[in-house]
Amino acid sequence: MLIRQLINGWLMLLIPLFILPPHVTAATFDPAASDETAWRPPKATHLFIGGGFSTGIYYAVATLLCHQLNAARQESGIRCGVGMTGGSLDNRERLQRGLLQFGLMQSDIAEESAADGALQGVVKLHDEMIYMALAERWRDTPLADLPWDQIQIGVVGSGSFVTANRLLTLSGIESTRTEDGTYRALQKMSTRELEQKMGPDQLDGFFLTTGKNSTLIKEILQQHPDYHLRSLPAITGQKAYRPATIAANSYPNQPQPIDSYTVYAMLVTRADVPSWVIETLLERLFSDLKPLQQVHKALTDLAPESMAIPLPLPLHPAAAQYYRQQGWLIP
Repeated sequence: MLIRQLINGWLMLLIPLFILPPHVTAATFDPAASDETAWRPPKATHLFIGGGFSTGIYYAVATLLCHQLNAARQESGIRCGVGMTGGSLDNRERLQRGLLQFGLMQSDIAEESAADGALQGVVKLHDEMIYMALAERWRDTPLADLPWDQIQIGVVGSGSFVTANRLLTLSGIESTRTEDGTYRALQKMSTRELEQKMGPDQLDGFFLTTGKNSTLIKEILQQHPDYHLRSLPAITGQKAYRPATIAANSYPNQPQPIDSYTVYAMLVTRADVPSWVIETLLERLFSDLKPLQQVHKALTDLAPESMAIPLPLPLHPAAAQYYRQQGWLIP
């Protein structure tokens, strides 16, 4: 997996060198243009949207967005390509380096970029629930006393890994930190490999950030009835984490409601991407939401009013203007 990510990273660095024609330069995205909304490139504008792993929902959403933009190529001149990346953190880094114009990421990871103003929000997508499951013998053990070297908190650098680290820090769990500032649970495995590692002699629990009504969580708890979901501690003052309740009996071995939090997936852009590009993307997206709703069951209930909301990052001015014009965003 690591080799695959490295190869994908080098490809993303090299693609612009070989695909972008000479006339498409950094000047293509000049926010200082005197009439930005009326401006169009001389031939074509090439955009890259960072998705995630090829089997994941981020990649599927990025592919759909590019398909919609490419379908309007004759009118807009936009040519869109999808980047297969490592996910939220990788997309954020590539956006900051100017290798992408758009990227999908979790809201808590986006929030960390708010201070420098280089990145801006475009649209909210689906909610993702934060799950914590523990072996039965640890049911009543305080968080600080759990065997964190036997609890999987996500692949290093993944959204689940970052979210788990932030929540543990906010909960005051410091005794398990390593020298690099993260927790000792550095089990490098995919979510599917997680299923194979569950058991009393291997893992004592896991953190996972994934969609609501997760099939994966149900499968794991069905196959391992000695594990159960556990409520997360209360935290305050965090815009990126919204309190949520997992209703009783939503999953196997879960007779009581579980207190947790949600983050959400969002589309992020660079502040220097012109307004007309943002407007074109949103017009194509909201002209018919059905294709997006059909990408994955987590997107089924998306509606304009729930997508056009204030985000952890400032909204791109063109996105804010578009939403207000539609009556979806309170001025």
